[in-house]
Amino acid sequence: MNSLHKSQQVSEQHAAFFLSLFLVMCLMFPEIAYADAPWQRGPQKIIDMVNSGFARSCAIIAVMGLGFAGLAKKLSWGWALSIIGGIVLIFGASSAVDFFAG
Repeated sequence: MNSLHKSQQVSEQHAAFFLSLFLVMCLMFPEIAYADAPWQRGPQKIIDMVNSGFARSCAIIAVMGLGFAGLAKKLSWGWALSIIGGIVLIFGASSAVDFFAG
């Protein structure tokens, strides 16, 4: 029973130490206290990735592929409109939301 009491006391001491360490860090670095939550940064990273230069290059290659398929007469208009519509929606999503949101 005595060892259980000591274990609980040590655990409480550790908790107090880490709480005080956290408070000192927040006082030294206030940006830690006001940091964004992970769920606020995650969507922005996805938007940045989709609108990056790599995604733009992939879209250009897709349109080039449509052109080559059109030259070879292997292109259906349904596929062409689907791919171009997807590109427009992906890269125009930010503008559309800004337009409707005000």
